[in-house]
Amino acid sequence: MDLYPIAKYVHLFALFIAAGVTAVTKLAAGRRARARTVGEALEWHSTLMSASKLFPLCLLVLAITGGYMLSVLKVSMSSAFVVAGVFGIVWLFATGTFLGIKGGALKGVLEGMVAAQGADHPAPKMAPPAAIVLLPTINTGVAAAVALVMVTKPTSLPIALGIVAVGVVVGVLIAPKLAPPAAIVLLPTINTGVALAVALDMVVKPTTLPVAFGIVAVGVVLGVFAAPKPPVVAAQPAVASGGD
Repeated sequence: MDLYPIAKYVHLFALFIAAGVTAVTKLAAGRRARARTVGEALEWHSTLMSASKLFPLCLLVLAITGGYMLSVLKVSMSSAFVVAGVFGIVWLFATGTFLGIKGGALKGVLEGMVAAQGADHPAPKMAPPAAIVLLPTINTGVAAAVALVMVTKPTSLPIALGIVAVGVVVGVLIAPKLAPPAAIVLLPTINTGVALAVALDMVVKPTTLPVAFGIVAVGVVLGVFAAPKPPVVAAQPAVASGGD
């Protein structure tokens, strides 16, 4: 029995599920940000957390089915589009794990507020770190870029990784606006990370392009995480709630 069509169907099915989960998490994040009470914020955050648990499973299915189809077609794992695809899966898994840890911590804070102040207490207006604001839309851009790479199958590694880099830039540009703007917050530390990564490249002199670009990518990620954290704004005053 030829399993290739089944693997292709499962691969596409996992892609569609991931797209649907993305829509749910975007909706839940937006509703959480506009929540008027702590209870409402916790409800939407719990929806987001529940939906996002499907992401690792989708990535695993995409990796397994994609690897099987490549083996059937006898495509080299060193092909440019394959390297870009592997990079995308590793990136999405790593950043998804980071966001999951931060989301779990926020859920604990909201549950503590509900227990201490009640579900009807006004929701605090918190300004999350730049990485938390940017990574969801960056991940969407990376996923869309990897899908484009898989379709077009560029033979040049710089072009394949360049498409992914464009996805990252688009993700930054469509992210919710920070105060100050995201670019002003992130670029100084990102530039520092890139400069250090390039200096490391010059010292170790990697012989493969993926390793050289990977070192620079790590510098970018470290620059995002090292960016200054915006302040947390105090909670909104109660509006005609009568219970606070």
